[in-house]
Amino acid sequence: MPDHASQALEREFLEFAPDAVIGVDETGEIKLVNSRTQAVLGYTREELIGESVEMLVPEGVRPGHVAHRDGYFEAPRTRPMGAGHDLYARRKDGSEFPCEISLSTVATDNGMMALAAIRDITDRRRDRDELRRAVRRLQAATDVAIAVGGETDLERVLEAIVERGRALVEARALIILLREGEELVVAATAAVAGGLDPKVSGLRMPAQQASEQVLLGRFTGADLGAKESGRALLAPLLFRGDPLGLVVALDRIGEPGRFSDEHQRLLEAFAASAATGVATARSMAEERLQNTIDAAEQERSRWARELHDETLQALAVLRMRLSSALREETADQLHDTGQAAVEQIDDEIVKLRRLITELRPASLDTIGLEAALQALAEQHHQAKLQVDCDFELPPEEDERPTPVLETAVYRLVQEALNNVAKHSMARRADLSVHASRGSIEIEVADNGVGFETNLVSEGFGLVGMRERAALLGGTLEVVSNRGSGTRVRAEIPLTTRGDEY
Repeated sequence: MPDHASQALEREFLEFAPDAVIGVDETGEIKLVNSRTQAVLGYTREELIGESVEMLVPEGVRPGHVAHRDGYFEAPRTRPMGAGHDLYARRKDGSEFPCEISLSTVATDNGMMALAAIRDITDRRRDRDELRRAVRRLQAATDVAIAVGGETDLERVLEAIVERGRALVEARALIILLREGEELVVAATAAVAGGLDPKVSGLRMPAQQASEQVLLGRFTGADLGAKESGRALLAPLLFRGDPLGLVVALDRIGEPGRFSDEHQRLLEAFAASAATGVATARSMAEERLQNTIDAAEQERSRWARELHDETLQALAVLRMRLSSALREETADQLHDTGQAAVEQIDDEIVKLRRLITELRPASLDTIGLEAALQALAEQHHQAKLQVDCDFELPPEEDERPTPVLETAVYRLVQEALNNVAKHSMARRADLSVHASRGSIEIEVADNGVGFETNLVSEGFGLVGMRERAALLGGTLEVVSNRGSGTRVRAEIPLTTRGDEY
């Protein structure tokens, strides 16, 4: 009686188990099926009892499954099936689904029986795959940021972008078009051998005509012909909402040879980061002031240092977290980690925007030099440094300094205030910018610890500041002693916008 009661209890437990449970004897014949099996596999109990378990195995792996089954009965033990491999089961309707299978054995009057608990993990696999795709998109954006983050030459930036983009989406050819006025101009191309007509490099077209059909017609050479139809991806290069151009991928390599929605999302993520690189390279080219190597090197170093110390390190940590999440076993953990990752990505986007604003202050064009300098001072005030401002700048448009001179003044003040905040331990600084008697005078004085100028004359960005002033015919002077604060003074000849006409 106790044995019968125990067996009845075991069968009751199997019947209401959350997974489909199938019992198989040593010949592979199905002897036991619980009620959950029909919901998971589509078969009724009567349809499975007495049949071979191989009917539930995908056709491609059935021959190997017989050998694995025989091997299990030779050394039976409780363990997961196919550890380290992706397993699939076959439903009654012929469809296959990803699953986990746990194996155990039970002794019966007719010999050993293997119990297989089958769990449908379609939802978990979908979440895992989506997380993997998100990681890949993030990695694509990170890779191009790393590739062009310290580069300021537009041609080299485009070269790095176009090669990585083509490999990313496995395209036969990738083309970058940049906007010039009302036209789109081919700025860079990358292709496998024979994958693109050489004449493409010189193409120009009205921006309004940049539809997929038009682009395919213009970019497909005789060797590719009509087979390119419907095999293109387009992603915009947008920077602060401003359309810089387009990225066009043609003809995916391999079978079936067509791009998927995931390829589109990958290219869009890549293009978003690439647009920042293009915009930065353009703004840096405008700002290098007669293309001096030393001044450009200072800016590249600052960009690389800021990007490495802040954004790229945060992205690396985020990637590690996401990669680790892929090894989690529960859907809830994957969901929570994914939500946290989205929030961190949003934070990094804010930081990138702040860094880009520092690289090219849009406020100079929108609110003018005086207001931009006031905003710069207020930023430092939020960081516990009080900056008292004294400005005398002409309000009339024709009397305003030229854009090149305004940018130089902004950069000199920005670098000087950054030095105060980082190195001086000062609580207050005085900033004055006066335009009079044919020159513009800039002075930043702090009440900090000071330093010996002869010991650090090549540091704190002073070389770049001196070169920036010298390029415009001006001078820069630094006066400081330990314990008595620091005074930075620059004087530059005043050229106005009215002088340019």
